[in-house]
Amino acid sequence: MKMNKLWIVAAAMAMVGCATPQEELGVQLGETQTITLNINIPTVETRAANDDSALSGKQNIDWAKYDLRYQIEVYDADGKKMAFNRIVDKTNGENYTKEITLTAGRDYKIYAWADFVTEGTLADLHYDTHDFAAITYKDVVKINDESRDAYCGTATILSKQTAITLTLTRPMGKLRVVTTDAKNLSFGQEPDNVVFTCTSLPAGYNLKAEELLTTKTSADAAAPIVAYGNETSKANLTLLSAYLFGDASTTVKFSLTAKDGEEDIYTMEVNTDIPVVPNKLTTLKGATLTNTADITCTVSDTITGEIEYEQDSSGNWAEKQ
Repeated sequence: MKMNKLWIVAAAMAMVGCATPQEELGVQLGETQTITLNINIPTVETRAANDDSALSGKQNIDWAKYDLRYQIEVYDADGKKMAFNRIVDKTNGENYTKEITLTAGRDYKIYAWADFVTEGTLADLHYDTHDFAAITYKDVVKINDESRDAYCGTATILSKQTAITLTLTRPMGKLRVVTTDAKNLSFGQEPDNVVFTCTSLPAGYNLKAEELLTTKTSADAAAPIVAYGNETSKANLTLLSAYLFGDASTTVKFSLTAKDGEEDIYTMEVNTDIPVVPNKLTTLKGATLTNTADITCTVSDTITGEIEYEQDSSGNWAEKQ
């Protein structure tokens, strides 16, 4: 019995003399900390719905029909073990703030995805998001729908941190075709719908690894032409607006057929590699319905300015010098 008491005293003295990792960080076992998560998408100027095809989905959609859904997952520092169930919530376009309680003295990894869903719901609309390691188009690629814009991002929460702000960016680029000659068509034709055909598109995005999926998909999409507010004179007319997964090396070739009802007006064949860069806008603009050589291509955003491409009489595209 005396020997057992000596062991108990020795063990107690050892515990006092050896600090645990949590104690070295100034926390006790079982202690928690509250973190305020601020999840933002880029601030934009308020505009009317469908005002300008060069703008984002947040600026162009009808907010009476959609909510902005935020999904957040928090893992251990290695990104392997989830701290708690995925957070799924929505706003009417505002940035998102959430307080979460975590075990103190640890680092965490956060993954966030934001997209548009039908107003009043939380279900996937355009993207299958059940696995953040494989976010893909839901069903098929669609065009001329501004609510297909989406955003994502990752960040590390350090021990003792009480707040973190994460600004999301797109894992996709926006591709659009703007024609300048729709009002010059003969026979009273007026394009009101288009068919977009494209192969070898990246099928989705791995948010956990922050890279595109290696699998590919194809698009054979038809849609009405959207009437943007700044195009009422039809001096310019946006034939195509498409949000496509891409990275710095992604390029596409495609065809676009403008139609007047069921009647084909003209098919524009783009056989040169056109860049689709995440969080940037790629625009092909010119007399696409009457003179396919008179077209320029620009890749632009608000940070790096523009890269302009031009097409020669043989239909080849090159960066403008």
